[in-house]
Amino acid sequence: MIFPDKTDEELYSGGGVYLLTFFVKGGERRLCQLRKDRLDNGDVEAVAEETELGKEVAGILDSLKERYGRMFIVSKQVMPDHLHAVVWCLDGFSHNIKDIANDFSRACGMRAEEMDAAIHTEEEHAEKTHLSLSGNTHDTCHGMAREADTQQAGYGSGSLFGKPQVRVLSYAGQLKDTKKYLQTNPKNEIQRMADPYMYVTVRKITFNGLSFHAMGKARILDYPDRYVVALSRKLSDGQIAEEAKKVTRIAQTGTVIYIAPINKGERTVAREVREQRLRMVVMMHDGFPRRGSDKERHFLPGGVYHRACAEGRLLVVAPCPENYEDERVVRKTDEELRRKSELKGFEYSPLPHSSARWRFVAGNMMLELINGEEIAEAEE
Repeated sequence: MIFPDKTDEELYSGGGVYLLTFFVKGGERRLCQLRKDRLDNGDVEAVAEETELGKEVAGILDSLKERYGRMFIVSKQVMPDHLHAVVWCLDGFSHNIKDIANDFSRACGMRAEEMDAAIHTEEEHAEKTHLSLSGNTHDTCHGMAREADTQQAGYGSGSLFGKPQVRVLSYAGQLKDTKKYLQTNPKNEIQRMADPYMYVTVRKITFNGLSFHAMGKARILDYPDRYVVALSRKLSDGQIAEEAKKVTRIAQTGTVIYIAPINKGERTVAREVREQRLRMVVMMHDGFPRRGSDKERHFLPGGVYHRACAEGRLLVVAPCPENYEDERVVRKTDEELRRKSELKGFEYSPLPHSSARWRFVAGNMMLELINGEEIAEAEE
């Protein structure tokens, strides 16, 4: 699969692969119901049963191909209060995917309004029939109050979804991971409903003088035995495999692994630790969604970490902005970058603290500070 380079202006136009997400306003669970089915082999399968509105929304989504041409729906998942769709636009596609997402959202809003109005008309007719037979004025007032409540709830506004979320899938492997995420979404949601406390973003927990937003089992930070993993980007596949074996052996003793999985080696180690069902603290540089946003309400650890979080074996942390100004973090990061430059025979040129490279290394230094190494050195 080839993902052509684009300028920022071209990013959402022409050919490309995109993940579209539409959240129902107010978090109302209007699109489907989730249930658990037990398979013959004993496994539990999550099934999403679409409501009538959910079926209509899915149908409108499927019709986009005929309407716009040179695009198709790779995968979709209707959830109780949101909808995911992976859309592939072929070369020569002449539209902007954000415009299409907005058009789709409006079409769904109009259809929801029509269905709500039809239901309301039926109820109103039944109410009037009842009133004509009973002659009860109290019931008349009750019916008027219910109509006011219906209007206040947003019916008739022509809007079902909030602002569409559009994400560009820009590198090989991302499409496969996203399709898998959509497929496991119902099961993950059922798991979250069963263990909701595990999926709450805790704002600003402080550890060793540094502040983090976090999700997962915070008590993992209290485990006394810790090991920080930071690997060179230049390790061979064989060396990475050896590191993965070494780290899993350490984790099997009850030691908690601290890792920021940036490069191939670190991601391999994190995967091995996760698959061995061992405890881990993972640094997430992208941070958590904005407080109070739809994204925050639906945020879960990346699909591969979801089960580990549910089982209490994972804590995901994201550094608060002030950590990057902490004098210990700044000093250790500059020292580490200088050491790496001199090791390669280069004179060190300080990097701006806003650069991705500086921040990645700073993240590893924060993990060392959480681990207590800097505190111990300072006390000596």
